[in-house]
Amino acid sequence: MIWELIKDNILFVENIDDWRSAIRLAADPLLTKEVIEPRYIDAMISMCEKYNSYIVLNDYFAMPHASSDHGVNRLGVSLLISKDEINFSGKPAHLVLVIAPENNFSHIDLLKNVAQYFGDVKFIMQLAKTSSLSEVSETVREFYGIEVVN
Repeated sequence: MIWELIKDNILFVENIDDWRSAIRLAADPLLTKEVIEPRYIDAMISMCEKYNSYIVLNDYFAMPHASSDHGVNRLGVSLLISKDEINFSGKPAHLVLVIAPENNFSHIDLLKNVAQYFGDVKFIMQLAKTSSLSEVSETVREFYGIEVVN
């Protein structure tokens, strides 16, 4: 499920100025496709400012999100992969996965996928080295034996 949602929404950068810029850039594919409204990005940033680095769930993996009533039009996921670390209040991340839940329940299976795939720091670090969808697909296939691109 997660790779079907992500595959057309992956961005690659060498580095980025700060965590706010990382969240904005990571969310851009969802904004462009009108999955989210600009206020959802503002809400994610506000949550990070309020609760500090709560979104860094694992070494080098951040998952900014906010409540669906802040401008989510439908379920969506996007991924920013940065070669250099992004500093989230002292916690480093290479991957920024934006989840836009359309309600409080629509993303439960998606969160199970997040735990399944992004709970492995070795996988995260290998993804951080990628710079194309084909390299992401190769990494996912290597670690989990599934195809991202058909």
